[in-house]
Amino acid sequence: ALTGAVSEIINNVWQHAQASDPALLVYCLEPGRFHVGVADTGIGVLNSLRTNPLYESLKTSMAALKRAMIVGVSRYEVPGHGYGFDSLLRAVADQWGAVRLRTGQAVLEFHGTTDLRDATTSYGVALPGLQIAFSCGNKPAEAPIFL
Repeated sequence: ALTGAVSEIINNVWQHAQASDPALLVYCLEPGRFHVGVADTGIGVLNSLRTNPLYESLKTSMAALKRAMIVGVSRYEVPGHGYGFDSLLRAVADQWGAVRLRTGQAVLEFHGTTDLRDATTSYGVALPGLQIAFSCGNKPAEAPIFL
């Protein structure tokens, strides 16, 4: 799940961000816990999805972010895209983890296992591109993962 999630995030930067600058990838290893952050300064989820006629009516970054988490949703109209993001990030959260996605002003965070998952949405200062941070481990975190 971990390798798949990192690979999917990096591939999404190349396929969707249309950024002129490279993405930033950071990670931290702790005993029993792994943290990753990826940020790009591309066009963001809203503008990316709106290039597909099916999603051109999306108005907000929050609506686009929620839509992007649905299996099969992609900026590409051809089949075979949009199948990794949701399942891989949820697989990471299932490993005593948490995931935070941020695009535009929208923030989506989920944590917990399949049996008890908590998802929250909020709004922050508008940022370009997409930022994804996640943490997972082999046991529950001893302190809050995101502040």
